[in-house]
Amino acid sequence: GVGDWVRLLGAFAQARRTDPALMAEAGEALGMAEGASAEPLSAAGAEDVAQLVLAVDALSPAGMTSLFSAALERIRELEQDQGSGGGLSSGSVARLAGAFARSQLRWDGMLSWLAPPGDGARLPDLEDGSVAELAFACHTWGMSDRGDLDWLVSLAAAAARRCDGRKLSKLLLFLGQARSWNAAAQAAFGHALQVRLPLLLAPAVRRGGSELPEDAVPHLLEALALARERDLSVILSLSGRCLSLAQRLDAEPLLSIATSLERLRVRQERLLIEVADNLVVRHQRALGPADIEAALRAFTALRVPHASLADLARRCLEKWAGSQDVTRLQAALQGFEAVEWPGDVNTMAHEMNCRWPSTVAESVRVSQDL
Repeated sequence: GVGDWVRLLGAFAQARRTDPALMAEAGEALGMAEGASAEPLSAAGAEDVAQLVLAVDALSPAGMTSLFSAALERIRELEQDQGSGGGLSSGSVARLAGAFARSQLRWDGMLSWLAPPGDGARLPDLEDGSVAELAFACHTWGMSDRGDLDWLVSLAAAAARRCDGRKLSKLLLFLGQARSWNAAAQAAFGHALQVRLPLLLAPAVRRGGSELPEDAVPHLLEALALARERDLSVILSLSGRCLSLAQRLDAEPLLSIATSLERLRVRQERLLIEVADNLVVRHQRALGPADIEAALRAFTALRVPHASLADLARRCLEKWAGSQDVTRLQAALQGFEAVEWPGDVNTMAHEMNCRWPSTVAESVRVSQDL
């Protein structure tokens, strides 16, 4: 039954051990393999559904789209039958929201389960990890600018001053956008930029290897990009980390690195070439038209030609002929094919002045220093 599988998979998740044979057997027993209907979940309770999703998310979420979709449908049924807070703790709701966000599923009823407080009401009792998951979900679903989430901003701002690097990376994605309308978010983001990140990126911490997990680095760079914070010392430190991690990252964080550097207007040639190499060699089958278009536009803006990336785009144009995204991809490819390596510093500064006049002096100074 669902409850037995929850306990078994939960034990493997807690031990951080993934067993492909066990996952395959669970898929058959619960109907959560690709193309299955996931019927056993139709009678499961909210907490069992949540714990099952969290266990699979921790073990091997790849190829389990049907499970997450069926679980979300079951949660929505329970919302209608039981109303707000129907059997799920606040922590389970937060972690479940993070799992759905990582699976590219949107859970609009999340806030109704949390019963967000009104004036003078008590804040939900959430640990830092749950706050980080909830903040990550709100960022992924484009909810960071909602004024009714000031209670979450308060929790996230407090957690950002004491949590570890992985949680901080998720919190900053949310706080960086919320700071446009909330003073607490502004203060917390500034503290993280000036105090927390320099400490996490310090050489002594880097040698220890436990303060800043690999999956947190692209998120931190993305958070700075979304907030338009061009702290070059932090950006260069994060870029160096990304360069050493590129061969172990999936397609999504690699694309995030490229688009973040584009937003920040920071040209890291070695890192971008490494990103392109890994996208072409390791992840080309996982890339869709929108992904390749985003990569081409980032490399075009930063003036980094890459022959293999252009070849991949041409092959994809042939493969997706007739698709709605082909026109945009073709336009992006035309711009990318015209890109040339930049000349000396003064020539590049002159060309940058047409687009980013406020950053020319800083860019020239940094390039000369490097």
